[in-house]
Amino acid sequence: MKVNPVMLQMARECRGWTQRDVGVAIGVSQAAIAKYELGQMDFPVDELDALSEAMDFEPEFFLQVPLRVAPGGDFLYRKRATVKAKVRKRVAAEVNIRMLQVDRLLEYVDLDADHRSIPALDPAQFNGRVSNVADRVRHALRIPDGPIRNL
Repeated sequence: MKVNPVMLQMARECRGWTQRDVGVAIGVSQAAIAKYELGQMDFPVDELDALSEAMDFEPEFFLQVPLRVAPGGDFLYRKRATVKAKVRKRVAAEVNIRMLQVDRLLEYVDLDADHRSIPALDPAQFNGRVSNVADRVRHALRIPDGPIRNL
């Protein structure tokens, strides 16, 4: 099995580490970590134990398929301008990890299908600001900030 690049990045952000920090911990360069996270290079599976020990995550954590979502509600809304990006990323990564854990637990519970839908929004409510409408749709669908990969 391959190390999932998204899980590597999520673990790093959860720990509040830089790519350089991870590289130093496992004995590779920051550039290599960047390539692993971008999926440009496969992480060497024989180094998975070292990564797992350094970052204090089980090896299986790095192999799972991620469910990456934006935290719901008014997550850090008031403090967004004053909270550093590194802190926001760390909290978002922690939320995503917890959601992965909940998702695994829910596999054992019989629930109705997910009924998320795109909300009907009137652009006039947003003074014609398309970016505000897009933000509201991203929030409703729990899509995190940043580019959407593999659309």
